[in-house]
Amino acid sequence: MARWQAFAEDIAVRPGFILDELRDAAIRLPAMAAAVADRFQRKTGFAAILRPIHALITQRARQILVSLEEEDRTA
Repeated sequence: MARWQAFAEDIAVRPGFILDELRDAAIRLPAMAAAVADRFQRKTGFAAILRPIHALITQRARQILVSLEEEDRTA
C-alpha cells in the first residue's frame, strides 16, 4: 500500500479513496473491455487483436488486485 499511499499524498487525495477506486477499476475493467470488444466486433467484424488486448487488461487487473491484497496483508 505504500506505493499507492505515496501517490495519494503526492496528489493530495485521501489514500483510501485511491485504493477503493483502484480496486473497483481492477474488478470492473475486464468485463468492460469484453463488452467493448463484443460491440466492436458486432459493428466491424472479427478483429484478432481484441483477444490479446483483453487478455492484457485482465492480466493487469489481476496483478493489481493481488498487489492490493498483499499490501493489505502486510499493512
